[in-house]
Amino acid sequence: MTMTVKLLNINNIGPVLAVLQTDSAEAVVVNYPAQLGTDENGEIILRDYLEFVSMEKNVIFYKSNIISVSDANPALVDAYVDAIKAIENTPKVFVPENKIIL
Repeated sequence: MTMTVKLLNINNIGPVLAVLQTDSAEAVVVNYPAQLGTDENGEIILRDYLEFVSMEKNVIFYKSNIISVSDANPALVDAYVDAIKAIENTPKVFVPENKIIL
């Protein structure tokens, strides 16, 4: 699986790592957006953008809100891709439709 990971600097949000899906004249469509931040010890952490709402869904950032799009540090990209692969390989629990579960 080949992923194009970009670092987007979003106005009023900050740096966001994401898997680029589409880059048009008006907007950028991404998957698995993660905000970069720091923890209480000053270490870099990745937080899910929109708190798990956006994990496997397309997220659109309009170009008017994007300050820059660039390549991220390779070590950071590797850690990010490993985290995505771990999420994708996690077993999912689902409820069948039209069933009553007791």
